[in-house]
Amino acid sequence: GRGGAGDNLWDLDGAKEEALKQVSGLLAVPENVTRLQKLRDDFEAQRAAVEVQISLVTARQAEDARAGLALIASCQGRVEEVARLKAGVEDTVQESQRALPSYPLVRRSMVVR
Repeated sequence: GRGGAGDNLWDLDGAKEEALKQVSGLLAVPENVTRLQKLRDDFEAQRAAVEVQISLVTARQAEDARAGLALIASCQGRVEEVARLKAGVEDTVQESQRALPSYPLVRRSMVVR
């Protein structure tokens, strides 16, 4: 069976069926026609509340996305800096090895001791 009205916020077909049923019931009895304005007002208030919720959620998601992008940019800069430092260390090691051609042999002999 179908759940209650609050079970699924996005059950548009169910909401449409329920609204049609309510309006049909009101129109069947002439004195209920006067209640239509109250229903319109209630509907408008609910619609406005939903629009406010959507707006707030959308703004929050946009803010989170901007913060995430800023974090990614910051991390990317740090990764690039680490890569530059690594390249500098590699260059220094290669320079040291060229300056002392027997460096690998000296290093092995120091490790053995």
